[in-house]
Amino acid sequence: MTLPPLPTALPLACAETGFDPAQVTDKDSKDVIADIFDAPPDHDLGARPKAHR
Repeated sequence: MTLPPLPTALPLACAETGFDPAQVTDKDSKDVIADIFDAPPDHDLGARPKAHR
């Protein structure tokens, strides 16, 4: 099964105001930032794996 190609450009309703997460006020910039930055993991990345016996 092949997936359709993803768009490389997104049409925005208005010009973005910037991509500083602390300063963003418009929805279009917030949507782009949500796609660029990863959410923090909900598991412990430093946890050791369980020992199998």
